[in-house]
Amino acid sequence: MEEMRAGKARLEVREGALCGVSGEEPHLVLPEGITRIMARVFCGCGWLESIVIPEGVRKIGNHAFRGCRRLAAVRLPESLTQIGDGAFFGCRELKEVALPAGVRTIRAQTFYGCRGLETVHFPEKLRCIREAAFEGCAGLREARLPESVAEIGEEAFRGCAGLVRIHLPGKLVKLGRQAFCGCSGLREAELPEGLVSVPGQAFERCGLVSLAVPAGVQRIEAHAFRGNACLREVRFAGPTRIGGEAFAGCGRLVSVAFEAEGYRFESSSFRGTPWDEESFGAFVILGGELLEYRGREAKAVIPEGVTRIGAGAFLKNAALREVRIPEGVLEIGLSAFFGCEALEAVEVPEGVTEIGDSAFADCRALARVRLPESLRCLGSEAFARCSALNEIELPPEIRWLREGTFYQCTGLARVKLPEHLAATSSQGLLRDPLDGGLAYDGRGVFQGCRSLTEVVIPAGVQRIGFGTFRDCPGVKLVFEDGFAGEVETGSRVC
Repeated sequence: MEEMRAGKARLEVREGALCGVSGEEPHLVLPEGITRIMARVFCGCGWLESIVIPEGVRKIGNHAFRGCRRLAAVRLPESLTQIGDGAFFGCRELKEVALPAGVRTIRAQTFYGCRGLETVHFPEKLRCIREAAFEGCAGLREARLPESVAEIGEEAFRGCAGLVRIHLPGKLVKLGRQAFCGCSGLREAELPEGLVSVPGQAFERCGLVSLAVPAGVQRIEAHAFRGNACLREVRFAGPTRIGGEAFAGCGRLVSVAFEAEGYRFESSSFRGTPWDEESFGAFVILGGELLEYRGREAKAVIPEGVTRIGAGAFLKNAALREVRIPEGVLEIGLSAFFGCEALEAVEVPEGVTEIGDSAFADCRALARVRLPESLRCLGSEAFARCSALNEIELPPEIRWLREGTFYQCTGLARVKLPEHLAATSSQGLLRDPLDGGLAYDGRGVFQGCRSLTEVVIPAGVQRIGFGTFRDCPGVKLVFEDGFAGEVETGSRVC
């Protein structure tokens, strides 16, 4: 171990590595001969106000200057190629940093919380800015990133409230979640052509005024631009897919232009914007798909031209008592009417071939359902917990009854299975790793239908799966003449 002096400070150096410091020298000039500064050497040194790091130093370790709350000036040598994670974390008085040409990556939290940092000179060959590298640098007004930058990590500039403009390089291909979240002063951000996806919350709660989305951007994730209170117009050049609440709460957004076909957005993508309120009424419809019903009337008449009722379109609509589904609808999606507890009757028109998982689950007042001859697929738990349902006629061409289709339909009394049913879904049995006992895996098709007294099984049915009628204590299976299918042992576990 070698001891060096720099003013009032005593430095501990081992084979070129600065390992420790004692004494206090507010304006520190490190002597030559040092090649690296080890982790946490100056961590919490509240006395340090400025430092000059000599040529020859190639590496600054993790958290080396973390919490140096009075450090206002740093001179970095051109020999420097690596700055560790959190190296200047919380150096709130630091005003300006010039990063040497050899630095290719700004690592995680390098300048986190440097709220006084106003200017950063980026090296021309910089490739990557890691997560939270500049998070909370509220004084930073502009970031001129070189064209070489290909990746900006999660939360890299999060909370940089003073940032007014950002140049995103043309080579940028990866942008992290919340990269610019909370940059409330940010007015300009031009998305590069090479960027494929804008991740969730990337520009949430910024101050953008307008936005042009290039054709190369395929996806804008949920909440990406949510809460941009100043945003007035957005233009999409390509067939971008837009996630839920991507632009929600942009209270001044009046203009949205789609310049190419094939774009997609969700019912909540523009929720709470003037454009959304003007463009849609009670029914949010895009490309023939009903994305959302926003009405609160007891009766809903779905407009003609709808071909699909989308996932969760009427989800938990407490006012809905009756719905009219027009001819031309082919599919009712996942959880489309889930939790519509006042819904009493549904007539599904001819042409519908698929009813998705949980489509009418928890519709506890649903007493009358008419299914079309065209129906081929009835999803898992499609009518689960519809306790008012007492009878249902299943179309003959349904090939499978899936897990829990009529789970806990406690009012269901009589059912005739489809003529061409291949099988009802089987429950599995799992062995408990703790006590070695057996437990059921999944839900039987009619499990818990405790009022079920009769099930008619046509001759063409091929298999009744294990657990199909579990917890149906009074059920009687009536087999039509010619039945030669399989009834698995345990299908009527009561």
